[in-house]
Amino acid sequence: MKLGIQEYKEAEKAAQVIVPNKIIEAFSPAHFKRTGYPTDIEDEKSLRNWVDAMHEGGMSWDYENLIGGVTKEEFELCKEIIYAVAVITKESSGKVAVPRGVFPSAIRVLRLIKYLCPNKNSLIFEVGPGCGYLGALLSLSGYSYASMDITQGFYVYQSRLYSQLFPDRLVELATEDLEFCDLKKSSKPSIFHVPWWKFGVLDFEKITLDVDLVVGVDVLCEMHQYALRYLGRLSKNWLTESPGEKFFLVPSTGTWASTSGPEMENMFAHLGFDNVFQKGQTYVFTKAPEEWKKQSIEPEIAPTTVDSTVLNEAEQNDENIEAVDSEVKSKISAQAILSLANPLLSLHLLVRTLQVLFGAGGLQKVKEKTSVFFYPEKAAGKVESGDNTVKENELNDKNSEAEIETLAPSKDPGALDVNESSFGSSLSKNPIHERLISGYETDLQKQRVSKDEFDNFYTSEFGVNTLENDDEKFIRIVRDETDLRVT
Repeated sequence: MKLGIQEYKEAEKAAQVIVPNKIIEAFSPAHFKRTGYPTDIEDEKSLRNWVDAMHEGGMSWDYENLIGGVTKEEFELCKEIIYAVAVITKESSGKVAVPRGVFPSAIRVLRLIKYLCPNKNSLIFEVGPGCGYLGALLSLSGYSYASMDITQGFYVYQSRLYSQLFPDRLVELATEDLEFCDLKKSSKPSIFHVPWWKFGVLDFEKITLDVDLVVGVDVLCEMHQYALRYLGRLSKNWLTESPGEKFFLVPSTGTWASTSGPEMENMFAHLGFDNVFQKGQTYVFTKAPEEWKKQSIEPEIAPTTVDSTVLNEAEQNDENIEAVDSEVKSKISAQAILSLANPLLSLHLLVRTLQVLFGAGGLQKVKEKTSVFFYPEKAAGKVESGDNTVKENELNDKNSEAEIETLAPSKDPGALDVNESSFGSSLSKNPIHERLISGYETDLQKQRVSKDEFDNFYTSEFGVNTLENDDEKFIRIVRDETDLRVT
């Protein structure tokens, strides 16, 4: 049975009567409201607007450079999803809309999860699934899957997608007379869809679902800090206090709107997680065995020690430091400068700071001298030496005072590159690190579907107009760039 728009609204309204104010605050879509992005669906016809959301222009660069094309098996999974969405949109609006730009990101994360959890009996929990295609790919691949989303529009669309693809496997808690703590993993793959008011509860210790991996794509640093810390506490119970290999995967942090990358890392460290893999904005956290820590390899180059007098002066100075270079004007808080004192948790921020202070060309020189810094080329395009505009690091949300412009890219593929050394990881070499690299190298040998073949499927099945959605057409107008990823 499909979830109705009004049905969700009534269930949410009833929950808000009894849910504490702070939980309502924590699980409200504050980041979207701040940027003006829509959060609600009011009419069935609007479902089509959520089909390919948040990935405008992603196909042009990501297909070849981020994932190197999809495999034959992955292509078949994508087709199943595309056909299902075509049915959903035709029924709801009378006009077919299909996803395209979202697939490279979802396929990349699917591969990472397969490297970490090759056992298909694993249960994957995703926070903020967006359009829901990672969950669909995982479920089609045989995994059990659970997710939570706070945005009504995305939640309703996800539910429609899951009910279309997996009518006998979906457990929809927005309408079912069940609580999150009632759910148990079974031998049969299931899909548990959890609304925010059943996810954020005071007696969270009772939520004992046997989760093997938690994942959040482009979302952790955009979440309300209360919600992030709640997720951290819940994930600690799931992942560090039960036997077996269990992971928290962060394929990309999202915009540093509510929380910075170093702050996120500090939270995981405080909760007892170990950072066993990091490249760019891609992290894997777990509870590592003690023997791994004994074998830890020190970074090749550590940042220069910050003089204590400088730190004291910075602590007393609450004013922002302005770094102005040509068209770049950034405000780096004293607290952000302070965080550079921690070499293991703040190398990513240090790289961003060097970029602001010395320009893209200066950063390139730093890169050539220090293999320990991994700074993946952004989908926004390669910055030429001497180009100090650093366009690819501009943020989508210009209104948030919490954001540090040019230090926090809104999109960081963090693609695995076996020629680069991991940095910022407290355990730079370990079995998990090697498993990810090995999985990546194995995947490189698989035959891929060319982008032309991928696009030809769309044009032959649905027409040439499906190669670019209306959001992409508008973005192309306002950006006036051939590559939409140039911001």
